[in-house]
Amino acid sequence: MQRRLARSLLRRMMERRSRLLDANDLGGKAIVFSPHFDDETLACGGTIAKKRKVGTPVTVVFMTDGQKSHEGWIDPSKLARLRTAEGLAAVRALGVAEEDVYMLGIEETRLSERAEKATDMVRDILEAVQPDEVYVPHSSEPPADHAATNRIVGAALRQAGQSVVVYEYPIWLWDFWPWTGGKRGSRRRLKDLVRDHVRVNALLVRDFKHRVFVGDVLGQKQSALAMHATQTSRMDGDPTWPILSDVADGDFLDCLFGDYEFFARSQSG
Repeated sequence: MQRRLARSLLRRMMERRSRLLDANDLGGKAIVFSPHFDDETLACGGTIAKKRKVGTPVTVVFMTDGQKSHEGWIDPSKLARLRTAEGLAAVRALGVAEEDVYMLGIEETRLSERAEKATDMVRDILEAVQPDEVYVPHSSEPPADHAATNRIVGAALRQAGQSVVVYEYPIWLWDFWPWTGGKRGSRRRLKDLVRDHVRVNALLVRDFKHRVFVGDVLGQKQSALAMHATQTSRMDGDPTWPILSDVADGDFLDCLFGDYEFFARSQSG
């Protein structure tokens, strides 16, 4: 009960302190950089759908190959093929054509090690597409591939000399108390865990000052996420196969399927 109340109060605070982006704000040609297959839908699915409904061009770039999400359950090369097909199906469900999708194919979890190669590839895409807006994970996102995507895209923008509006999105920043029950099974000291939860919530309120209303396209966003079947349904009925709704008993997904998608906005260049 206390956690639900705290979550409700924080969300209302984020809504009050953030600016609602309107159709004029969303009219720019965009590139969405997704570290993994499904991040594009979780963080930006509603925004992508709304932009496509009015004919705004959207390009999606998948940074990694998808082979590590279920290591030990399935052959990595088979998983990579499945997730590639799922990614294409998901963005189609959001209204993005296959010719507007790029697959960098860098090995999942090793994006930082391939940063120079990835930066060159991203720079080429930026120069080809000439976007007005770029969507990337927030620089403080916990997963290594997410933070690496932010750094790589930032470096590529500087190399390309492009001035664009940058929207940083949260995904795993939601996996902190009170949004979820917080990290479980940690042996870290309680005061360190409390400090992290306070820091993340302060960051969410401070940085994410722009929001897009997506309540009218949540069904489309949900349909797109369902295309990521390896992440949303148990493979071959295996009860041990992890899926997104297992995270925090569904509270994690609830954070990503509210009426608003939140962004931190800045200007590159």
